Amino acid sequence: MSADTVLAAPFAWYVRKSDDKSDLDRQIKQLVQWGEDRGIVVPEPLRYQDTGSRDKSKKRPQFQKMLADAKKGIFRTLLVQTLDRFGVEDADEFIALRRQLREHGVTIFSISPDEGDLSNKDQQTLIKILFKSEASKTEQIYKGARSISGKHNKLQKSGTWYGGPTPYGY
Repeated sequence: MSADTVLAAPFAWYVRKSDDKSDLDRQIKQLVQWGEDRGIVVPEPLRYQDTGSRDKSKKRPQFQKMLADAKKGIFRTLLVQTLDRFGVEDADEFIALRRQLREHGVTIFSISPDEGDLSNKDQQTLIKILFKSEASKTEQIYKGARSISGKHNKLQKSGTWYGGPTPYGY
C-alpha cells in the first residue's frame, strides 16, 4: 500500500471462482490474513462471493448485490485479491464499474503487492488497469481455444466422428 492510499471503513470483499472445479479458500485466506495484519475485519454480510466467468458480471448475483450495497453506501472500501478476481470482460467494463463505485465513495483495493489502489486516477494505475484487464480478456480467448482443442484431440484419439452423420467411406 502506497503512503498516500488511505482506506476507509467499513470494508467489504469480493471473491470469485471461475467454475465449480475451483475453490475460494486461497483468496479468502489471503484476504483474512491481509486484514488481520492491518487490524481490518470484514463483517460476514459484506463478504461477497460468486462462481462465474469474468465476462458475465451481470449474471453473478453476489456481484450485483455488492454493486447495490455500494450504491446504498454500506461500505467504503472493496477489497479484492487481484484485479482478475474482480472479474470483468475487458478494460472498458472495469473502468465503467470503477467509475460507478467511485461515484458512491467506494475505493477498490487489490491486496496484491503489485496492484494496490485500483481507484487511483494516476497514469500508472490507469495503464496497469488497461493492460491487466485486456490480458484477462486475451486469457479468456486462449482458454476457450485450449478447451475446444482439447476436446477435439480427445475425440480424435477415440476415433469419434463429431461432425454429424459419418461420411461415406469412414
